[in-house]
Amino acid sequence: MKLQLKKSSTDVTVLIFIQDSTSTAGAGKTGLVYNSSGLVCYYCRPGSAAAQLALVTQTVTGAHADGGFVEVSSAYMPGLYRLDLSDAVCAPGVNSVVVMLQGATGIAPLPLEIQLTTVDPNDANLGLTNLDAAISSRSTFAGGAVASVTGNVGGNVTGSVGSVTGDTKQTGDAYAEAVLVHAHAAGAETQATAAATDAAAAHVQADHIHDTDLPAVKTDTAAILVDTGTTLDAALAVVDGNVDSILADTGTDGVVVAAASKTGYALSTAGVQAIWDALTSVFTTMGSIGKKLADWVVGTIDTYTGNTKQTGDNYARLGAPAGASVSADIAAVKGQTAAIEVDTQDLQTQVGVDGAGLTALGDTRIANLDTTVSSRSTFAGGAVASVTGNVGGNVAGSVGSLAAQAKADVNAEVADVVKVDTIAEMTQGVPPVAPTILEILNHLYRRLRNKVTDDGSNIKVYNDAKDTVLFKAPVSDDGSTFTKDEYVSGA
Repeated sequence: MKLQLKKSSTDVTVLIFIQDSTSTAGAGKTGLVYNSSGLVCYYCRPGSAAAQLALVTQTVTGAHADGGFVEVSSAYMPGLYRLDLSDAVCAPGVNSVVVMLQGATGIAPLPLEIQLTTVDPNDANLGLTNLDAAISSRSTFAGGAVASVTGNVGGNVTGSVGSVTGDTKQTGDAYAEAVLVHAHAAGAETQATAAATDAAAAHVQADHIHDTDLPAVKTDTAAILVDTGTTLDAALAVVDGNVDSILADTGTDGVVVAAASKTGYALSTAGVQAIWDALTSVFTTMGSIGKKLADWVVGTIDTYTGNTKQTGDNYARLGAPAGASVSADIAAVKGQTAAIEVDTQDLQTQVGVDGAGLTALGDTRIANLDTTVSSRSTFAGGAVASVTGNVGGNVAGSVGSLAAQAKADVNAEVADVVKVDTIAEMTQGVPPVAPTILEILNHLYRRLRNKVTDDGSNIKVYNDAKDTVLFKAPVSDDGSTFTKDEYVSGA
């Protein structure tokens, strides 16, 4: 079987036909499921080793799942199966891949050859929608040289242009002169009146610029500058006049004002106070005038009347008193120390030598220290020889033997499970290889009780409602041997 798919295709699902190896008429193999005994799927890409595609359960109309495998219809299309490929099968890098299913009893190995193409074979234009007879519909063209272009080019052309129909390419001195005239005229336009500007622009924008045009442009430009008063000399004269007027109006036209004439000025009281406040508020700010002043003044005073400057360890350890004074603090500490001493002596008397006094306290906590654990809520020690009474919680370790009541309780629970509790009907599925006792009983009971059919291809066991096949087993008979395969899901 051969297919053609585009490289990098994802979530690919294919329909494959698996032939029955025992049929001489080429009939299809029916009854296969994803976990049929021996059934495996591998794929190989050129230059790589074979890789397994693990098969998983699937339905005919289910969403794509890598390795999904399901029979389409054993009644109407025997031998046709759905197979979901993983994305790695169609990954780019190679031009082909082969997928093969084989190994199950009674099937002929199925090779599926897939050609991987760069274009999409299912696309009407093979994915090349921009290929047409001309390049008139292209906004850009990045190929080689273009022989000719009919029409206008709206954007830029990177590279050289051979010729342009309807005009003459400008090169050499003529091109340079035209650029010079255009630049000169542009400067004049910013200074001229509207009428003069229009005239100069019309002159420069003529179809062709020749050597004889340059003198005329220069003459026109000079006339514009004179008419508008924008010559350099005139501009400097205007600036000079404006400066003289400013000097005269402000009284700064070269006359030096005498300092003696500025008398009668003084700071107000509020101004002086503000300066002082600003200085004294920053005595601790590094680099400020206040800080400098404090360092210079205080740093030079060693003693002053009525007190002594505190320095070194004495000042650092003394600190500020907690009470009215340091003496008051010392007195308070002394009184508290005496009280502590009295309490300590009383405690020593109560405890006695080597703790003998503890036994006479009469505390119930001491009384509970006995040789048994009867009063303990939990016990985390070693083995307990025996327990008299009930254990309210769980016992983490082993129990030597059960008393009569415990045995009776266990028997009652077992009898309840066997005689009273019911088992719900199983759901559709594959009988497990390693079942529980409950699963064994359920499958045997349904096989004996429920509806069972044999159509020559499968033995089917139904649910109680007779509308769903719980599990089924493929069967075959070649005339000499009747074979029943393992039970699988009834789906």
